[in-house]
Amino acid sequence: MASTLLRHVRAKLGQEAVDGLLQTAGLDYAPGYLEDVGNWIWYDEAVALFEAAATITGDERIGLRVGEETVRQHAGTPVATLLRSLGSPQAIYEQLAVTVTKFSTVTDLVPLEVVPGRAVLRAKARPGFQRHRHLCDWTRGLLSQPPMLFGLPPARVEESCCETRGDDDCRYTVTWDADRAASAADPHELVTALETQLVAMGDRLDSMYATARDLIASDDVDAALARITERAATAVRAPKYLLAVRTRAGGRVHVHHRGFIDEDPEAAARALLEDAEPEQDEIRLVAEVASQTREYGRLMAASPAGGFLPQERDLFAVYARYAASVLDTATALDEARRQHAQSRALLDLSQAVATATTGDQVAERLVDAVPAVVDCDRVAVFLWSDQEEALTCRAVTELSGDVSDLVRELRLRPSDTPILADLVDKPEPRPRFLDSDTPDEFAGQIMRRLGSRVLVIVPIVAHGRFYGILTVSVVERPERLRSTPALNSSLAGVVAQAAISLDNARLIESMAHQARHDSRTGLLGHRAFHEALENGLRGENGDRVFTLAIIDIDDFKLVNDLHGHPAGDEALRHVAETLRRCVRDQDLVFRVGGEEFAVLLPGLTGENALPVAERLRSAVARMPFALPLRVSIGLASWPDDAEDRDGLLERADDALYAAKHAGKDRTSLATTGPPGAGTATPRPQRSNF
Repeated sequence: MASTLLRHVRAKLGQEAVDGLLQTAGLDYAPGYLEDVGNWIWYDEAVALFEAAATITGDERIGLRVGEETVRQHAGTPVATLLRSLGSPQAIYEQLAVTVTKFSTVTDLVPLEVVPGRAVLRAKARPGFQRHRHLCDWTRGLLSQPPMLFGLPPARVEESCCETRGDDDCRYTVTWDADRAASAADPHELVTALETQLVAMGDRLDSMYATARDLIASDDVDAALARITERAATAVRAPKYLLAVRTRAGGRVHVHHRGFIDEDPEAAARALLEDAEPEQDEIRLVAEVASQTREYGRLMAASPAGGFLPQERDLFAVYARYAASVLDTATALDEARRQHAQSRALLDLSQAVATATTGDQVAERLVDAVPAVVDCDRVAVFLWSDQEEALTCRAVTELSGDVSDLVRELRLRPSDTPILADLVDKPEPRPRFLDSDTPDEFAGQIMRRLGSRVLVIVPIVAHGRFYGILTVSVVERPERLRSTPALNSSLAGVVAQAAISLDNARLIESMAHQARHDSRTGLLGHRAFHEALENGLRGENGDRVFTLAIIDIDDFKLVNDLHGHPAGDEALRHVAETLRRCVRDQDLVFRVGGEEFAVLLPGLTGENALPVAERLRSAVARMPFALPLRVSIGLASWPDDAEDRDGLLERADDALYAAKHAGKDRTSLATTGPPGAGTATPRPQRSNF
C-alpha cells in the first residue's frame, strides 16, 4: 500500500511532493523503506500517509486510486505471484480470509458468498482498531484487482455498508465478467493462463536460485543466514520473522530476525529452540532447520492476523533447508579449519619436544600446545617420579591464587586413587573421563576444590612404560570434553609425542607426511597441492609452462546413497589409483576436496594437456566398480590463462563447471569450453578450493 501510494504521488507531483508527503505525515521513514514491499508499517502510520496524501494531491478518493493501481505497479512482486498461483479470480476471492493477511493484519475480510462472476465480502476491523474512510476506499480499490492478475478487466466493487458510517461492518459486492473468466476453457485462453502461471512459478524459482547463488558465493555464515531470512520475508508474507540456529550443541545461538520491535528477539529465539514440539497454528509458521545429518534450529514467521497458504508453507520449508545447507557447509569448513589447526599445533609440538632436553621442558611445551588442539579451560602435566613413587606437577596453565598452589603441590600416589594404581600396574594410553559425580572419592574431591565439571586423565605411555599423565578439564560447558573418537585421537596424539621424545625425528616425519597426504587415498593433499602450485608459478621446478587439471567425480552422491559411505571411500581410492597410474612420471596428483582431485601437468599448455586429460577421463570410465564412475575435467594453463594463482584456480574451476554444465563426463579448456558446448556461465568463486 505504502509503496503504491508513494509512486502515485511521485507520478502526479514529483519527488518533492513525496518528501513533503512524509514530512506532512510526520514519518521518519526514507522513501526507499516504504517502497520496499517486504516492509510493514503501523496502522496509524498508514492513516497518516493517506491523510497527508489527500491534502497534498487534493484528491479525497486517494485510497481508491491507490488500491486500483496495485497490480499495475506491483504485478511482479512475490505477493502478486502468490495470488496468481491460486489459478483464478474466483479462487482468490474464496481465499480472501487468508490472502488479506498478506496486505494487512488489522482487518478481517471474510467471503460470505462467492460464485462465478460475483462475490459478497465482509470487512471488519480487528479488536483494538477502527476502520478509516481512506482505508475503506483502499480496500474497495484493492478488491477490484484480482481479475487483472489474469489479464481480465478490473472487477466492479460496490460498498453497501461501512463501519465509518456507523454500520457493524463493511460489505462489498464484487462482480466481474464471468463469461470472460470462464473462457479460460478455450484452448487459446487456457494457454495464456498456463503461461501466466508458469511466469509465477518462474518468479519463485528465480528467488530460490538467487538465494542458492548467494549461498554459494558467501563465506560468511551470518551474512548468508541474514539473506535467507530476508528472502523468506519477501516470499512468505508476515510482519515478523525469526531464524534461530546453533552450529554445534551448546554453541552460541545465531539469531536473525525482522519485524521484532517491542519484543526481545534473543529471548524469542531461545524460547523457539527450547520448545520441544512447537505448535503450527494460524498465526505462526515454524520450519525445522535440519539436514540429513544435523538439526540446527528453526525458522519462524508470525502474523497476528494468521493466514498462511499451503504454497507458503512449502516455500518456507525450502528456505529452512537452505539455512541447513549453509550450516552444513559452515560446520564442515570449521571442522576442516579445526583439524588443520590441530595438525599445525601437533606439528609445532613435535618440533618443540624434539629440542626439549628435560622432562620439565616437555611438560611445559605440552601445556602450551594442548589448548590449540583441545577446547578446554585448564591443562596440567604430572610426571612419574621413581624416587617419590608419585606423580608430581611439572607444568600447569595459569591459575589464580590458592588453586594454582593446590595443583602445583599435588603428589599423586597409587594409594590415593585406583585409577593411578591401575596405570602403574598396567600402563595403557586410553583416556579416562571423570565428571563431578565420579565414584573415585579422591579424584572427585580434587575436582570439587578446583571447580572442574569434567576432567580427562590421559596416560603418557610408550613401549609399555608409564611416564605420567596429562590432565585436561573444563569449568563450564562440559559438553566440550564429551568422549568422542576425534577427541580421544587428539589427546592420544599429544601424549604420544611427549612419551617418545627420543623418537621425535621419526614423529616429525610421520606428522609432516600426514599433513601433506590425504589419509583416505594416499594422494598428496590440499596443503601439498598449494605448495606445489606456488612452486610451479615461481618456476622452481624448471618448467615455466604447466597446466592445472581439476577433476571431479560426476554424481558422486549416488555412490554414497546407493551403496553407502564405505563404497564411496572405495570409489575415491579406485579413482585415485587410476589417476596415479595413468599420469606421466613428472605429473603430480592431489586430492583437494571431497570428490575433487587435481593434477599438475608440467611442460604442457592447455591444448597439449587435453589428450592427457582425456586419457585420464577414459581410464576412470573403464575402471570396474559397483556403480559406473565418470569424471569431468577442467583445464587451465599457466601463464596463458591467468596472471596469478587465484586467477588460475578460478579459470580451472570455471572450466570444470563448463564441463559439468555441458553434460558431464567430458573435458573443458578454460578458453574454449567443452567440445560443442560453447561458452558456459562461470561458476561463482568458492571460498576455499
